Amino acid sequence: MTTSRHPNLDRIQTALDAGDVQTARRALLELEPNEEALAREEMGSEAFDRARGAASRGGRRGKLGKVLVLPGIMGSELDSVDRSGDADRIWINFFNLIRGRIDELELTAEGKPAKPGVRVRTAGVHRATYLPLILDLVPPSRASRSCGVRAIRHDTEGDVWLQESR
Repeated sequence: MTTSRHPNLDRIQTALDAGDVQTARRALLELEPNEEALAREEMGSEAFDRARGAASRGGRRGKLGKVLVLPGIMGSELDSVDRSGDADRIWINFFNLIRGRIDELELTAEGKPAKPGVRVRTAGVHRATYLPLILDLVPPSRASRSCGVRAIRHDTEGDVWLQESR
């Protein structure tokens, strides 16, 4: 079993994908110096500072309503999965994009994978883009699964409007 060198960044991603804002907030505040440097590089200093500030400020406001954060295909991480179940991140992985693997994400007019033996799987929400937004929307005192803010991954295998009913 491989242990991640960046466990708090992994916790943030897993929490975002699960809609667990409180865990994402805690993990951001618990970043090790090397993880903070990576997150700053990934997000940019301004977005990182915005997310860190939102994660650390006190609960000064109440719940204002419900917000659905619906990233499109550009804000979702997409994997190519072969017949054996081996998955590789294609979107957004610059190394795989440069190698020409974007063709593995191609779909037919019917929405099926164009490349035989490969399926496209939504892997998560793009952390660098959506973490600052989600933390800004959810005051720390309300950061829970029922807080009213939820990021829903782009569904490559069906009608995006039916995702939450699954």
